[in-house]
Amino acid sequence: PHMHQDQLMADLQSRSTRDLLGCHEAGVFCRRHAGMGLCEDRFAMPVVVRPASLDEAPLLAEFHRLVALVAYASIFPPEAPAPDPARMALDWHRRLSGDFAPNPAGYVAELSGELAGVVIASGDPDMPTFGHITRLYVEPRVWGRGIGRSLYDCALAHLQDVGYAQASLWVLERNTRARCWYERLGWSCTGERKPVYEPAGIDDIRYIRVLGNLNPSQRHGRGLDTACP
Repeated sequence: PHMHQDQLMADLQSRSTRDLLGCHEAGVFCRRHAGMGLCEDRFAMPVVVRPASLDEAPLLAEFHRLVALVAYASIFPPEAPAPDPARMALDWHRRLSGDFAPNPAGYVAELSGELAGVVIASGDPDMPTFGHITRLYVEPRVWGRGIGRSLYDCALAHLQDVGYAQASLWVLERNTRARCWYERLGWSCTGERKPVYEPAGIDDIRYIRVLGNLNPSQRHGRGLDTACP
């Protein structure tokens, strides 16, 4: 069973952006419990991917906010306004409920019972014949573990299951790590853009891809002890 929502929320709120970066040596991740340094081999633990529920929207929004502060620290200048928690919680509720776009499905990845990643798949609000992937975030302490790919595969499988033949997503133009990852997975930049933080010239750019027939690794969590729900 996964950790109770209140416990997860308290854990997230107790973390600073420095805490999220964690400490890592030889695949061992460390956390402090009751003033003692407790290390566990997180790589030995199975990853579980499950559907997200609507009542988890505030929790997932806070996870999104904290991860974004770390992941985008080198992209946004210090003077850029921090994400507003209340607005982010409302946005997550709209996306998971279907108010933002049709056919939504959220997925949560848990590692040792702790929230490790999230994603939402739905229709594209601007292009009705396209599916859409959004809010794909993985805690930086477990980047490289394959969690993002497992969430991504479940999101694509959902889009194909509900009948979409093509999909879209937006990614920060300066997020070269994410852009290279998507391009390796067959996504192509359309050249369309929308402003995210105009004072610094920071934009999102649109990517699209044909879904086609998903191979078994895309339907069953590539390389992880998990399967798409």
